[in-house]
Amino acid sequence: MSPDAVVDLIVQADIDAPRCYALQRHLLNLVAEGRRGPVLLVYMPAGDGVSLGRFHVAPSRRHAGVYRRFAGGRVLPFGPGHVGVGLILPQRDSLTGALPGSLSAPQVMNRHVRGFLHACRGRGVDPIYPGRDVVTIRRRIVASLSLEVEVSGVSLFELTIARSQSFGGVAERLAEIDSEGVVAAGLLGADEASDLATELEGSLGFTELVELLRMGFSRQLGAAVEPARMSATDEETIAAIAAQEREGGNWAFGRRRPQSASFRGSHIGAGGLLDVYFEERRGLLREVVVSGDFISGSDTVKRLESSLDGCRRDPQAIDRAIAVACSRPGDFLLGVDPPTAVRDAIMRGAPC
Repeated sequence: MSPDAVVDLIVQADIDAPRCYALQRHLLNLVAEGRRGPVLLVYMPAGDGVSLGRFHVAPSRRHAGVYRRFAGGRVLPFGPGHVGVGLILPQRDSLTGALPGSLSAPQVMNRHVRGFLHACRGRGVDPIYPGRDVVTIRRRIVASLSLEVEVSGVSLFELTIARSQSFGGVAERLAEIDSEGVVAAGLLGADEASDLATELEGSLGFTELVELLRMGFSRQLGAAVEPARMSATDEETIAAIAAQEREGGNWAFGRRRPQSASFRGSHIGAGGLLDVYFEERRGLLREVVVSGDFISGSDTVKRLESSLDGCRRDPQAIDRAIAVACSRPGDFLLGVDPPTAVRDAIMRGAPC
């Protein structure tokens, strides 16, 4: 890493779901095209809602309080008591000092979560990253993390932080938004979660947390993290993308259970819940959608679903289809261990 490296810090408070999507989509495009360097985005939502991982199917009815993250992972409550963080890099191992392509997805997550760990220690608390997708204090979850790598190679390391409200209320919020129970997810109980303000035994304002994160990621990345703004042209583009999302909801609600899928198979593992929806015609899988709490690159999941479409509903055939879809260097599918989870879910699938 270069001692002269600079990461732009962009801060947004009171951000609604369509603008949150539009801002991240535009920043990912800019970094992928080389029109902007690395970015650390820190944002706080405008109102209480639910944050879906990238691969969850959406509720059947639209709701203003549904955020959908760019990376996978579990369903979380999301409101002013929570803070989202996105570290956008040209490649997933940028600024790590590692050789290009030498770090696995778990290693990348392990590197970048240290920025948050440093931030917490700056306020006198000592969190633990036990691996997978969570950070804990006194064995209670205070943050959830994930990773997205796009086809271009641009990556997004994502954090959702419980600033002053724990993740324990997710079941109640999800029930309000998804009364039909379409969204399948492993949910945290109140005794499994905490928040930074509770652990600090005092308040933790958004502005203070932003500064702690700036210092923490600066230390972790070995780079200057400096406040930056979007240009007027950028703001016009973001506003246009957000307007389209408000009108159509294609990002937050576009990933749905296929209407023709009459089978659903599930697998519950340490990483959460996995669902596979599909139709079976003459022994072949059709209309396959893989949903749940897992973490993967979006292109990998797209190839996985495409590879399974037309595959025989047979364990060996399914294993071959999965192996072909996930064979590229850098592919990752985390939180669905054992590796046979997708196959097992399909074979256990029952009419729904």
